[in-house]
Amino acid sequence: MKLFKLHNGIGALMAAFIMTATPITTTAKEVRAYEGSVGSFANDALGDGHDRWQSAAYQRSFIFKSRDSGMFQEFEWRGRSQIVTPWASSKQPQDRPYSSVLGFGGFSRGEIVGLESHIGGEIIVQGDQTGLPDFQSAAHDFLGLDKSYDPSTASDMHVEDRVTFRGEFGLAKSFRPSRQILLRPYGSVAVGADQSATFGVDMIAGPLSEANSWTRDAVTGQLLTHQNDAKQGFSLVAGMDVSRITTSMHIPDESSVSPEETQTRTRLGAQFGIGAADVFFGQTWFSEGFVGQAETQRGGVLSVSLNF
Repeated sequence: MKLFKLHNGIGALMAAFIMTATPITTTAKEVRAYEGSVGSFANDALGDGHDRWQSAAYQRSFIFKSRDSGMFQEFEWRGRSQIVTPWASSKQPQDRPYSSVLGFGGFSRGEIVGLESHIGGEIIVQGDQTGLPDFQSAAHDFLGLDKSYDPSTASDMHVEDRVTFRGEFGLAKSFRPSRQILLRPYGSVAVGADQSATFGVDMIAGPLSEANSWTRDAVTGQLLTHQNDAKQGFSLVAGMDVSRITTSMHIPDESSVSPEETQTRTRLGAQFGIGAADVFFGQTWFSEGFVGQAETQRGGVLSVSLNF
């Protein structure tokens, strides 16, 4: 069973990402100290259970602390994968194309004029060259999901193989009405493979609100932190955002549909302990992603941190 088929130097890209995610130190002075990592798995099977559109994604972030000030107090290396699929033709006559993505990038985090900032970008490898269609087909066969979408047998359009770049800049502000409540409005702009502007707010109640380092699941928008294992106890996380979409790498110009110009995500999640593990489980409600989409979608996200 062939799970991965990586072409055109993608294996080398992955190796480079893993190497650069290693803690960087010198004997004379610690330049960047490894702080920890956080991962998230998003899947529509964890949401409303239908196999379409925002189908599956995984990302992992490695966080390093710096002695620098300003915009470069922290650095995040991130690798991610994403699969976006059409629905069955009987359910959605005109649908979005099949799109698979691998992203490898880095983001500096710090402070600008009293606001939390992040700036950086990622190399986007897209199309069947990622090997993700083969992986999805094999995984569905292994799990016995005969009725799930199978890219190896479906005749839908696939987004072409391409390598592009996506840059992102964002600002946020943390407000603490009490010790264990955090309100965090934010805004971000993406350029390159995607072009969009996003504004939203998150609310965290419980021990997790005491964290001071945040990243975000790229697909669901759920707020994540590598400090979750140090903030034990039940916490509730909620948020929403609205995006103005100019272009989308998942719906290129040659597609039979066009992206919705205004898209929203509303989310709710909880972190809790199970034995030696801290578990975050959340749900995100997505508005229509393309013009003519038959209905909205609910997807789930899972993040597990083990305490050893």
